[in-house]
Amino acid sequence: MEFISQPTSLTFLAFLADQASKVIACHDAATYSNNNNNNASSSSSSSSSSRSRSSGSSSSLPALTEFVDFIVHRSSVGPGTLLAALVLLDRLRHRLAPVAKKGMPCTCQRIFLATLVVTSKLLNDTAPRNGHWMQYAYYFTVAEINLMEKQLLALLVCPSGLTAALQTS
Repeated sequence: MEFISQPTSLTFLAFLADQASKVIACHDAATYSNNNNNNASSSSSSSSSSRSRSSGSSSSLPALTEFVDFIVHRSSVGPGTLLAALVLLDRLRHRLAPVAKKGMPCTCQRIFLATLVVTSKLLNDTAPRNGHWMQYAYYFTVAEINLMEKQLLALLVCPSGLTAALQTS
């Protein structure tokens, strides 16, 4: 009970980041950027979009540990919500383990943010709306946060056998 009433420690935030990083392996930003630049230069129809908040420029996104600290402090999420987020991260890790490939450099940040959004909505009667999460997270647009939330809920709710059947039909 004492844990719930104390401020969130940096050690616990680092543990959260570590658990989020175990859900799916991610490419590092430099490797991913080089691969995308090579693919973009070989494609004549590629266009560069400049979205100020978009995660398309993963080099501006902080490392996962820094992102977790950043979002937790900006959103003032309580320890109970963070503990429940750990449960969802673990469920997601087990759900994705058989099919997971390497994600983009921002995948771990997206997974953590989506988990935090969903957990907050599950546990609180008056949870922040996705527009508020956009302000807290800063690096993602409302449309991206909406998509992250939908994808996470689909992964957690839909049985894996049904998911495979839907993908093949």
